[in-house]
Amino acid sequence: MAGANDSGHVQTPGMPSVAAEALIGLLISGGVLESIAHWTAFVKVDKLLILVPIMLNLKGNLEMNLSLRMSTAVRRRRSAVH
Repeated sequence: MAGANDSGHVQTPGMPSVAAEALIGLLISGGVLESIAHWTAFVKVDKLLILVPIMLNLKGNLEMNLSLRMSTAVRRRRSAVH
């Protein structure tokens, strides 16, 4: 977890830690996709399985876009007041 120590330097996670987290995330998401691949909807429409990661990625992108726009609006209002 990133944070400032007593000397004011920001600590960042090491590359092995980030790689391990990415690997764990890939393994978990693969397991979830494999478990839902046997649901009736995914068996009848096999291309539906391809859309699941795409839609989750779109959801994440929209959430990030909204949060960035909200933080920009807050900062603009703060700078206009001062």
